[in-house]
Amino acid sequence: TKSPVRLFWRNSLDCLKALFSNPLFSESIELTPQQIYKTAERLVRVYGKWMSGDLAWRMQVSVVLPECTILSSDKTHITNISGGKATHPLLISLANIHMDVHNKASSNAFLLTALLPIPDFIHPVKCMKSLLEDCL
Repeated sequence: TKSPVRLFWRNSLDCLKALFSNPLFSESIELTPQQIYKTAERLVRVYGKWMSGDLAWRMQVSVVLPECTILSSDKTHITNISGGKATHPLLISLANIHMDVHNKASSNAFLLTALLPIPDFIHPVKCMKSLLEDCL
């Protein structure tokens, strides 16, 4: 690369603690798993929200496991004028925050955990350049 590759990141557990302690989510976060059935005989179970799934029942004994987190990333252009820098921001959230809160961009339900750089390798052999990109 022409310049050094830098990785910016935060501790993901600190991000999850911040989401749990955010007072804006106190009414919109589910901490208790539930099983919903269509009839009183409990023959047909309804799966809708994340906390109605089987995994939520198995996770009752722990506070936070990787299975209850949501990670999201997409390529983002930082600058177009000075070199066209791009990165993959890695966002983290909790699966037990209500979906209507997740869908609002202003709710800050997703926190930036890392900025994964997209380096531009300069190698004269094209296949070697693509190999370096794939390895990274």
